[in-house]
Amino acid sequence: MARWPAAVLAVVLAFSGEAGAGPPTETLTAVVTTVNRLLEDPTLREKPEDLHTAIRAVVADRFEARLAARLVLGRDWDIRTPAEREEFVQLFKELVESAYISRIAARATVRPGLAVRYIDEVIEGDRATVTATIESRDGREVPLEHRMIRQGDRWMVYDVSIEGVELVQNYRAQFQRVLRRSSYPELVAELRTKVAMPATVATVAVEPPAARVDASPAPVLEPLTDVALRTVPELGPAVPPAAGPAPGSFWIQMGAFTNTVAGELASRLLEESLPLAIDAVKAPTGLRGQLLLRVRIGPFTDRAEAAAKLQTLKSHGYKPVIATDRD
Repeated sequence: MARWPAAVLAVVLAFSGEAGAGPPTETLTAVVTTVNRLLEDPTLREKPEDLHTAIRAVVADRFEARLAARLVLGRDWDIRTPAEREEFVQLFKELVESAYISRIAARATVRPGLAVRYIDEVIEGDRATVTATIESRDGREVPLEHRMIRQGDRWMVYDVSIEGVELVQNYRAQFQRVLRRSSYPELVAELRTKVAMPATVATVAVEPPAARVDASPAPVLEPLTDVALRTVPELGPAVPPAAGPAPGSFWIQMGAFTNTVAGELASRLLEESLPLAIDAVKAPTGLRGQLLLRVRIGPFTDRAEAAAKLQTLKSHGYKPVIATDRD
């Protein structure tokens, strides 16, 4: 369990007020309000590490790390011992908290504070989805979605989507790659290495906008292939970028879906160790304003190989088609 410096914890508690209960959107609003007060605190602004620690304390109080960790590990969670699960939850919690702060800090305007506009709230039983946007440095509204679960009288966040990149789906893909190429102990070792890296996100938050542009640390979170057109570090050792598919490559196209459906489909396909490519596509007129993600499997250099895999997928109830690079 994280141990916050007493002085930092005192500031967080003083700013948090009565933000313990309430509907999902109100919960997130209280978190943003607290973070903005921390960003405005002159003492913390002079101490970037303390500012980062304080913001992490606020995020940690609302992050349901155990559920997120179980979703990320998938089937591997079931074969882990109680001790292994607890260790993984703690490591994953620390990694995600810093990654979440890093992604927000690297994209959002933090002076005079985070500007969040809440769009919709959908509650289904003990689960909720809150859709919002956050103002970016260049004035754009960046799509932001929080998935939450009710625990007693509190709503906790267990998954976040920023610009269409989902936290759980993203880390699940990374972790499965590590598990396929090596082992669970190797995954844990890489997590320990990541968590041990010093946090520098607070520096982004306190520097003036002109100085932040080039100094921003790359976010820890890695997007799935082609989801977002940017390069960020991947969990594990650095490797040369893979060559692009050769001209005339064949793909199995699963379709174009909304963010949530694409994420669920990608998770199922990744469990079968299938090579995925996901990219944003232009939405039809009737869905204007929505982000659609095209899900493809491949590439295959041979049409016969693609056709064989196509038949397997059809036997599982999918309705894919074969496409080429030109499609």
